[in-house]
Parts: sequence; C-alpha cells; structure tokens
Amino acid sequence: MTLKQYEQNVYSQNGEDGIIGEIVRRLSIEEGYFIEFGAWDGKHLSNTYNLYENRGWTGCYIEGDRRRFADLETNIPDERIKKINAYVTNSGSTCLDALLDQAGSPERPDLLSIDIDSDDYAIWESVRRYKAKIVIVEYNFSIPNACHYVQPYGANKGNSARALVDLGDSKGYQLVAVTITNLIFVDNELHEKLNMKRAALEDLREDAGYIFHGYDGELITTGQMNRNVWTGDTVDSLVRNPMSCLEKIKWQAGRFIKALSPPPPPRNETTFKTIMIKPVGFAAYSCLGLSM
Repeated sequence: MTLKQYEQNVYSQNGEDGIIGEIVRRLSIEEGYFIEFGAWDGKHLSNTYNLYENRGWTGCYIEGDRRRFADLETNIPDERIKKINAYVTNSGSTCLDALLDQAGSPERPDLLSIDIDSDDYAIWESVRRYKAKIVIVEYNFSIPNACHYVQPYGANKGNSARALVDLGDSKGYQLVAVTITNLIFVDNELHEKLNMKRAALEDLREDAGYIFHGYDGELITTGQMNRNVWTGDTVDSLVRNPMSCLEKIKWQAGRFIKALSPPPPPRNETTFKTIMIKPVGFAAYSCLGLSM
C-alpha cells in the first residue's frame, strides 16, 4: 500500500499536505522544524504552511523575489519563523548551508522543501551540513522514468525524477511518495518507522511515456508524450505544422524565426536541407520541451 491514498491539499498543490501529515504521524514528529525555499508568499502552494498553521511547527522560509518576500513577511509576522530574502545558489554566501547557518537552523531539520523550477538538483546536491528527515523536491514530470537528466546550472528546464532519485540514494534517502510535481523522500534510518515496503520509482509513478521513430520515419509516441504538456499541442500537429508552434514560442526563439525566411539559397541540396530542415526540427523539438 502506498501513501497516495493520503493525498490532500490544505495549501499544497497536488496532495502533498496529506502525504506529509501521514509521514509525520508515522515518524511521531510533533512540533517540528521545516525549511522551504522558493517559498513565494509563504502560503501559495506551500508544502509547509499547513505544518506551521495547524501543527505548531517553526522553521525557515527563503524567497528571492522582493515582492513575494514582502508578502511573506506580511503573511507570517511570527518572529519564531526565520525569513530570508535571497536566491539560493549551489555555492558561496547564498548556498543553502550558509543561509541555514545564518538562520540558526538545526542540523537535523524535520523537513526540507525544494521548489525553484530549475536548480533543485544542484542545490540539494550541494547541501553538506544539514540533513532533513523528510525531503520534498520538485521534478519535471514530462521526463520519462528511465531518463537521468540534470539540467544545466542556471537553466529553466527542470530535472528528471530518475536523476533526483539517484541523488537521494547517494545521500541516504528512500523515495516514499510521488505526486504529479514532487518526489518525497525519507531518511533511510527512519524508513522502517513508516511500516511500508521500499519501493522503486517505477512502483510509485506511472511513466511519462516516450517519443521514438519507426523504421519508416513515422514519429511514434506513448503515454503523455503524445502532446506538449505545457502548451497542449499534439505531437502530430507540431510535426505537421511547425510554423504554428513557432508562433507560440517566439518569445523563446525570436531570433531564430528570422532563419525561417532566409535569402534564396544556392541550388544545392545540402545547403537547402541545412537552412530549411533544421529550423523545422528546432520548432518541433522546442514545442515538445526538448532540445536538439
């Protein structure tokens, strides 16, 4: 039996509040300490505000955006809650270890929530002095389970569930639950208290699917990969009408759109393919959330 049946939202996005509540109950944690960065205003889709408001927890919120941080201070004036206005990095004075030193956080916090839509992997990997009992970290749900993908540092692509599970394993964590946007881990030393079997990623998450080619050149999709999960466009429509796709992502590839109307090329088949096919390929792959 998995923890999925306990999914429930109070402030969380996809059932994390309920799952966290059940894990906390089984681990017998009463008034715990949380850390959440990418905290927004402290409440919006928060994985920890329910613990603060309804369970008496204290903790530390870290938010980089100044306006959101001002809202956070308004929403949570409680002086027991540490609030830091900073963008967390993987090194230097704004790495998580340094910021938690500044906050006076315990080295063994009860829960760490990582949700910054980008360098979640890199920052969790960089933590050395603090080890939370429970870790919640966001993953890119459009990436298949078998794919180990870590985004380039500073990009905005997201990391695969497989990469994060492997990282968790190297840090001594067991994956215990998966929601549509988050992976939830528990320290290996505490897993026995959950009274549940150890499970693999494939046991807890339905695969996103795959894109591949038939011998005849047909583009074949499985699972969620039949459409772009961000725009809703079907793969078939992207391949048949890449220009439509380009219009939707021109803010992302504006400088490349010009390449779709180049000066007449020399009458050479190789040159023609270089100029015309690559832009079409770029359009299709960009809309799929992939890179060439």
